[in-house]
Amino acid sequence: MKPFTRAVGQAVIVALAATAGLAGQAPGTAAGSLTGCITRPEGEALSGVTVTITVEHVQRTTITDLTGCYRIGNLPVGSGTLTARLSGFVEITPENVTITQGSPTQLGFEMQIAPVWEIDWIGPPATLAELWKEADAVVHLRITSHEPWPVPPVSHVKHTAALLSVWKRHPIAGPEGATSTFLQEQWTGETVPYNVGQELVLFMHWWPEQTVFVRSHGPYAVFAIQDGRIQGGQAPVVAAHAGMKVDDFLAKLRSLSASQ
Repeated sequence: MKPFTRAVGQAVIVALAATAGLAGQAPGTAAGSLTGCITRPEGEALSGVTVTITVEHVQRTTITDLTGCYRIGNLPVGSGTLTARLSGFVEITPENVTITQGSPTQLGFEMQIAPVWEIDWIGPPATLAELWKEADAVVHLRITSHEPWPVPPVSHVKHTAALLSVWKRHPIAGPEGATSTFLQEQWTGETVPYNVGQELVLFMHWWPEQTVFVRSHGPYAVFAIQDGRIQGGQAPVVAAHAGMKVDDFLAKLRSLSASQ
């Protein structure tokens, strides 16, 4: 899948107004409620959204009506977590939703349409050899700086990194020299940016429209390095190498490079 076809949606919280609680109210008292309406960014109501809130180990679920609104009652007073899900849209997971006694807590959202590539995405290849074959470039690098990169409608960070080794070089674009740049496009639930000083092995695609590299398979084919070892990840191809010494992992890349 080529990176220039990708777009990452973001869930936007448009209103969060928690009412003031009653002084001295003990956590866990079933005296609160939560209401709100959910829309598309253009304002159209979203019906059928599954809204689930958990407060003080009590979980309640409801579905938005034809006006896009919902109400959940009989909730304990306290801080909770909420999720809002609808097929084809980016899941919303705000933190620290506060339920208070008395007037309902108001919580409304806009939900962004999830990108097609994220809906249908089934993960990176199962082996390093397959991942290598897909990638335009494979590098070992260390982040030295970053800055926002405006490529609407996606949230990107442009990283500058010191190249520690280049195992596969794009025939036209490199990377070359002592440094390189790449974009970290934000996937649903991913925290950005990478920290300065973070060491990574990246399998990258070339994005010709923006003349920059992006990560192959987003965050799921990134091999982070800490204390001289490969860190674990969600994708099997990454998890299979968790705990491996960096020198041993780089030796596998060297072998792949020599076989091409």
